[in-house]
Amino acid sequence: MTQNKKIAITGGIGTGKSEVAKIIRGMGHVVLSCDEIYSRLLDEGKFRDVFQEYFPGVIDADGTLDRKKLSEIVFSDKKKLELLTQVTNPVVMKKALSEMEKEEGTVFCEVPLLFENGYEIYFDDVIIVERRLFARIKSLKIRSNLSDADVMARISAQYVYESLNDSSFHVIYNDSDLESLHAETIKLLEKLHI
Repeated sequence: MTQNKKIAITGGIGTGKSEVAKIIRGMGHVVLSCDEIYSRLLDEGKFRDVFQEYFPGVIDADGTLDRKKLSEIVFSDKKKLELLTQVTNPVVMKKALSEMEKEEGTVFCEVPLLFENGYEIYFDDVIIVERRLFARIKSLKIRSNLSDADVMARISAQYVYESLNDSSFHVIYNDSDLESLHAETIKLLEKLHI
């Protein structure tokens, strides 16, 4: 088993955690993504049978997942969202941790539902990306072509990161432009001696 330092990158939807991950990757660090692992597992058909059983109608005739339809179902029914999380997240995290173990030195992983699932215990450090609500809403509407109601349904279904009061977590505030986000990310990595 490789000895390395594992750092999670997390934050609510639309905060810019993927952009922070991209900046860190661009600095030459290994950065994994739970979303990318989830997509790979979907392509392998890992969750297909489960989706057919619990979320009828989300698997198309050609066997692919209709992600839009699945999102509409889970973000309009809290119990369905919890079920989706229970079914997929442990499998994704197990795969992420396995892949992280293969790396040497410091390895980062973008984990969207870190605190919701108690996965922070698997990491040596946690970076939380925060952003003002209006900016998150604007970003999500542009990125995903969602209505205000759909955006708010997704945001309200998530963990409230602002409620955390623990100095052991590191926060990057994404409330300016990309250049500032880049500078804040570099500053934090220097603070962490990475």
